[in-house]
Amino acid sequence: MKRDIYLLLNYKGSFGNKYKSVPLASGFDKKLILEFFDKEGFSVHYLYPSEVDLREDWKGKLILYTSMEDEGCLYKDYTDDVLYALSLKEAILIPGLPFAKAHHNKVFMEMLRDIADIPEIKSISSRHYGAYEEFEKTFDHRLDNSNWVLKSAAGASSLGVRLSHNGAELKKCVKELSLSRTSLPLRLKELGRRKKYKGYQMNSEHRNKIVIQNFIEGLGNDWKVLVFKDKYFVVQRPNRENDFRASGSGKSKYFFGTKAQIPDGMFDYAKRIYEGFNVPMISLDIAYKDGQFYLIEMQFVAFGNSGHHYSKEYFYKDGDIWDTAPNTETIEKIYVDSMVDYINRNNL
Repeated sequence: MKRDIYLLLNYKGSFGNKYKSVPLASGFDKKLILEFFDKEGFSVHYLYPSEVDLREDWKGKLILYTSMEDEGCLYKDYTDDVLYALSLKEAILIPGLPFAKAHHNKVFMEMLRDIADIPEIKSISSRHYGAYEEFEKTFDHRLDNSNWVLKSAAGASSLGVRLSHNGAELKKCVKELSLSRTSLPLRLKELGRRKKYKGYQMNSEHRNKIVIQNFIEGLGNDWKVLVFKDKYFVVQRPNRENDFRASGSGKSKYFFGTKAQIPDGMFDYAKRIYEGFNVPMISLDIAYKDGQFYLIEMQFVAFGNSGHHYSKEYFYKDGDIWDTAPNTETIEKIYVDSMVDYINRNNL
């Protein structure tokens, strides 16, 4: 008897993230997903989040979900509500709720870094703030003139990423990334309150949450490593010209698979992180300098997979050796294999 598995679509009717999907941004081929799960003994049910009836019994039911780039994270906020409600109904979310929270949310991503019992990812440390005023009050301003990387919570391809070298730049970047303008009527109302009530503090217009990280000097590139079960795909990404950022520098400049210059130990480093988080799949942005690896960012739910699309091979570990094999499977097959493996090894 086949086991039911529920896949939550987004409002576009798509599921998952697929590079070069047709039409654009349409996600996985849902028929292939259904076929591959069927071969593994699962009966797929596609649902929109709005079709989830929370008065039904969801205890122990398997839920896969997707996410997408969403300006302002408005729709994501709604789907997060649905996922949280399902977790309260004891449904089995794959991956778990914290990983949904971390998608397009670099603030919570950094909280996961701090929480995780994975020593290898602690070489980067972060501070997070929900308002400029709180930054002014709680940041150690003796460190203003250090080099800092600043990031807005959401954004891809290095959008919303800045570098500051001194106190003036730091404050400017924080104000810019945290800007959250209010409507004119509300602003006038706030001004009236300040005039009427002595000592009244106006609501902030800088309430977009941000991250401030230590800057790793002298990096010329990074590597994006995608892990699906035992398959590792790698992309080497050079920094943009006269810039410290690698993401978004352009696919034509990337090196895929064996064309990438891969530091010794990088796949073992990625494997420890993947196993430490215990997720079905993961995307890791990794930097390397002076014999040390740095985990810049990670994603768990939906992420760019050009590394699979353009790689002629993937890497896998054979005993103590990392070897390669031809990349012949679709992203849908690799995705389903990763999910089934996760379900089986966690006895879900």
